[in-house]
Amino acid sequence: MSVADVAEKINPAVVTILNMQPLSQANSGSFTGVDGLPEIPGIGDLPGMPEAPSDNQGDNAPQTSQADDDQLVPIGSGSGFFADDLGHVITNAHVVNGAQKLSVSFDKQYDTTVYQAEIVWSVPEDDLALLKIRGERDFPAIPLGTSSDLMLGETVIAIGNPMGETHTVSQGIVSGLHRNANIQTQFGLLKFDDLIQTDASINPGN
Repeated sequence: MSVADVAEKINPAVVTILNMQPLSQANSGSFTGVDGLPEIPGIGDLPGMPEAPSDNQGDNAPQTSQADDDQLVPIGSGSGFFADDLGHVITNAHVVNGAQKLSVSFDKQYDTTVYQAEIVWSVPEDDLALLKIRGERDFPAIPLGTSSDLMLGETVIAIGNPMGETHTVSQGIVSGLHRNANIQTQFGLLKFDDLIQTDASINPGN
């Protein structure tokens, strides 16, 4: 099966997750754009995305009321995928951290509905989260594999929605196994053990 065949099969189950929080938090400087990155052009085009706040309006900046401060605005977004047809979505904990509302959307060629999601569990120390979306249909799912029989040099394909661009695909190989890494995150210093190393390009948001 070619990379194109894999992408065609997997893409319908890959989604964009939008983290919505009160405007007051965005005005306080916590608005970070897509997946923790600075705000980028085009973020307002994501499904369900209201106009993002701007702190560069100078003396012309509008005054906000308490009601305005309670308005939900996008704090960030990331990718996820369906693990079963019941609506369970696997993503990263940092994507959904602090969310007051979570929106999940497909590429428009598969589904134009913007679904609401709830956090089933989130494990910051592993940077993993499981969501459940509300919907009255069976969802496309990606079967989970096993890493116990991986070999160096095997093909790796990364698919996601980096920076709001749907379905970016990159290819590489398994470069190493059982790697350890320390990464500074919004949760503090996380220590990951037994990682799989790959040279596939992992774009921010994938």
